[in-house]
Amino acid sequence: MEALDAIANRKTSRRFSSKKISSDILTSILDAGLHAPSNDHMRKWEYVIIDDLDKRMLLIEKIAKERTTNEAAKIVEKVGYKNEEQRKMYIDAIPLQRKMLLTASALVLPFFFQGKELLKLKSLSDLNYFASIWCSIENILIAAASYNIQGVTRIPSEEERIHIKKELNIPSEYELPCYLALGYPEEDEQVFKQVNMNIADHIHINSW
Repeated sequence: MEALDAIANRKTSRRFSSKKISSDILTSILDAGLHAPSNDHMRKWEYVIIDDLDKRMLLIEKIAKERTTNEAAKIVEKVGYKNEEQRKMYIDAIPLQRKMLLTASALVLPFFFQGKELLKLKSLSDLNYFASIWCSIENILIAAASYNIQGVTRIPSEEERIHIKKELNIPSEYELPCYLALGYPEEDEQVFKQVNMNIADHIHINSW
């Protein structure tokens, strides 16, 4: 699959089939992550694969208990989302925060070197390591889409981040930006429409 086709084929999936991702394909997908641009040229990224269900259960125990669809609707209403597709997506997603991590064929925890405390930075340039790992994650998602494998990310709470680092013996200078769940989507998975955007409306020449 060509790069632009893979980008167009990428979608967020939270419901995965039981089909396994082969180790060769997963390695190829993660290798694509290592080809992303890096702020210091050294690509100080590590990827921890959690393939043991008990281990996954242990790592997600700090995630809030699954909410119902009705509870999710109330949250969306409180936040004030107005776009109908956005509302439907969140109402579907909120109750799946634990399940999607447990049922994904591959649960990958990407870690990046962060020399300074991430939440106490003083300038934009201090975010260079954080920005670089997200380039890696996007490469992974696009590479996965080229195999018709889809994924979803979830940002950990501070409590989750501390818990995961402790359980996995992660060096103190490395940080976790997200959980990354990958898998083959269920055949009848509901696909939410992306909000229609015209690139011409988002390009500015010489000034905003």
